[in-house]
Amino acid sequence: MRKALLGVVGASVLLLAGAVTGSAQVNCGIVMKDLDRGVTPKDIAELKGISLDDVKKCQEAKKEKDAAAPAAAPAMGEKPAGAMGGGDTKH
Repeated sequence: MRKALLGVVGASVLLLAGAVTGSAQVNCGIVMKDLDRGVTPKDIAELKGISLDDVKKCQEAKKEKDAAAPAAAPAMGEKPAGAMGGGDTKH
C-alpha cells in the first residue's frame, strides 16, 4: 500500500514539474540583449535554463520583425523637408 501511494505521489510530482518547465515563457528581449553583448547562444541557453532552439527562435523573430519594420525615422537633428524652415519667406 505504501509503495503504491509513494508511486502515485512521485508520478504526480514529475508531471507537475514537467508542466511547469514546459510552460515557461522565453523573454526574447533579454535573450537578444545578451546576444548583442556577444554571449553565445549556447551560453545563453545554459544560463537561462532554456533550449538552444528557443534562442534561435528569438533570433529568427528579431530578423522577421526587422524585415517587416517600416523605413527608419529621420535621425535626431535632421529635419524633414519643409519643416520649420523660414529661409524662403519674403517680408
